[in-house]
Amino acid sequence: MTCRRIAPALLLALSLALPGLARAADYHHVHIATPNAPEAARWYVQYLDCEPIPDRDNACRYGSVILMFLSRPSMGGSVGTGVNHIGLSYPDLTAKMAELEAVGVGGLGVRLQRFDDGSTVRDIPGLFKIAFVFDPWGTRIELVEDAEYLGFHHIHLSSADPAAALDWYEKMFGGERASMRGRLDGLLYDSVWLLVSAQDNPPAATQGRAIDHLGWAFPDIEAAMADLEAKGADIRGEIQEGRTVARYGFVVSPENVRVEVVQP
Repeated sequence: MTCRRIAPALLLALSLALPGLARAADYHHVHIATPNAPEAARWYVQYLDCEPIPDRDNACRYGSVILMFLSRPSMGGSVGTGVNHIGLSYPDLTAKMAELEAVGVGGLGVRLQRFDDGSTVRDIPGLFKIAFVFDPWGTRIELVEDAEYLGFHHIHLSSADPAAALDWYEKMFGGERASMRGRLDGLLYDSVWLLVSAQDNPPAATQGRAIDHLGWAFPDIEAAMADLEAKGADIRGEIQEGRTVARYGFVVSPENVRVEVVQP
């Protein structure tokens, strides 16, 4: 059975029978495009403390969240797409940025984004310290100092209508509607935040860019894809067999963010 050929009556039945299905979703992975996947995985392990995965040279992990790398050039960086950046949290951001600045930008170094005063770290009152870096392939990464959520911290989307974007992700993938320290509204998936900032122009599609797609996991992909289609998700293609996950399919958000739905 494919998600494209499920009868309307069955879609309705599944949706009614499994009203909490989206709540079963767990945030699973980010897929990043690079010319050389093993090289990119080593870069994240070496500089950003990503944990190697045994017997996999094209991925690393932060706890339950996996960074996967596609061996193909991207058509541009993440900025300007529906996924502006991803975020990682460290217990001492000042020390981490000093370490990265010492690496330099030569070769496969680390490109730091400086603020107007030339500093690389900014303390946001009521929030935490933040900094930005870029990997060599165009992925923008925010580093923060949030002791409550260390490791993989957040995904930051761009949208012309942030509230509607959060509504869409909550409808499709569940999550807990929450406010980060009373400053930023978002969705919380266990320890991963989904945040959205306003962007006047429609974001570019993520497919083919540095952050190619995001990924959520469900225990039953047939039921998940049927539920998503019943809720009006833009389904792309059919459910397929995977090598690193049991089965997978794709949907696309209103902001042109490609989302992989996986059954681990």
